[in-house]
Amino acid sequence: KAEEEEEVKDEAKVEGTATEDDVGTSAIAKEGEKDDDDAAEDAGETSNAEGGGEIAPPPPDASDDPTEDRPESDEEEEKKTEDENDADADAAAEVEKEKSPTEDAPEKKSIDASIFTGSNYISSEEGALYPPEPHRYTLVVSLACPWSHRTLLVRALKGLEDAVPVANADPVWDSTNNREEEDAGDAAHRGWVFARRRGEKKKVVEEEEDNDEVLVNPATTGTDVDDDVYVDPPLGATSVRELYERAGNAAQFGRGKYTLPLLWDSETSTIVSAESADVARMLNSCLNDYASDPGLDLYPPDSREEIDEVNGWVGPHLNNGVYRCGFAATQSSYDDAMDGLTRSWDRIEDALQKRPFLVGDTVTEADVRLFVTLLRFDEVYAVYFKCNARSVSNSPTMMEYCRRMYRAAPGVARTCDMDQIKAHYYRSHVELNRFSIVPRDTAFMRLLEDGGED
Repeated sequence: KAEEEEEVKDEAKVEGTATEDDVGTSAIAKEGEKDDDDAAEDAGETSNAEGGGEIAPPPPDASDDPTEDRPESDEEEEKKTEDENDADADAAAEVEKEKSPTEDAPEKKSIDASIFTGSNYISSEEGALYPPEPHRYTLVVSLACPWSHRTLLVRALKGLEDAVPVANADPVWDSTNNREEEDAGDAAHRGWVFARRRGEKKKVVEEEEDNDEVLVNPATTGTDVDDDVYVDPPLGATSVRELYERAGNAAQFGRGKYTLPLLWDSETSTIVSAESADVARMLNSCLNDYASDPGLDLYPPDSREEIDEVNGWVGPHLNNGVYRCGFAATQSSYDDAMDGLTRSWDRIEDALQKRPFLVGDTVTEADVRLFVTLLRFDEVYAVYFKCNARSVSNSPTMMEYCRRMYRAAPGVARTCDMDQIKAHYYRSHVELNRFSIVPRDTAFMRLLEDGGED
């Protein structure tokens, strides 16, 4: 009988008919091909045309059980099938659990490096020099500086007050010369200093007020600063210049321009960035795990083109335009700067009559840049920089827009310190205001805070 069965198998092979053993071998091979396809799908190399998503288990290993060839009863076969199906379902569930994020864990978004102008930025990539960590980075600013104010606004709008500490420089520039330069009689460099380190507040020298020969401004303003809100400067520095020169990557920033804001890394004692646009965008997108409003995106991908377009004309004609007016050395230069400013102003005013913010219905980076200039306009730029052809308080549209920005988040109001703003401008530029006379306030802050109802 055994010899007859062998002959049947041989004949079947010749005729191309699959035997029972061949069918079993073919099924295992097909199952193995399915495993390869599923593995490729997990790696993103193929797509599942059927959309089932289940991963087939690998074929079972050969067993040494001598009873494996014993015919199984119908009940045993059914039980085996149920067990295999349960095992398949459990395996598929585990794979899906690993592949799909849970509902509670938000999807991690990689940072688009193209939005930064510099090579340094906070990144969650493995091995990054500046990884996202709370309390690691200090934002070094002056509340008076409009470029610093941009970064403070983003910090407030995103709700990063508990994650990113702030070191606030004194609003009035002072000499930053070191002892060697003073001994050599070098010309004084005036810039941002930390005259208000906690416990070291200087007093205004009253005797200097009546001295007509005084051309160097005192280093203090008489304004009150809540020291509990700010931290001491990194490295215990006495000036922003000192931070630049002592930073581990000082060579990257050169010498002579010691600007604010800057983002300082306490772990490496280096400057992450001294470009306000880059710092603002890092605060907007790189520290969302520690923000109270991580969903807010001030530079959303689908609006970037329009935001960049708005920044492209608001920046030179308004943000920088007020400085072009104030420091113009000829009448024609001043007139040209004022023409550009007024055209941009009217264009903004027209846009804000149609929508609440510059780019759509929500606040964006473009609004952050505009607001810091409008806040300073009536009290400083209209007077000090001779930009008196326009006024925020005389424009219902611009005034309401400023109130909208002022109330956009609880922390925004704390970034708006008009005393420090005026102290900086009127007492830092000796060439424009020899005796550091600070004009009395207008009603602008009252209009901003309460709508001028009282």
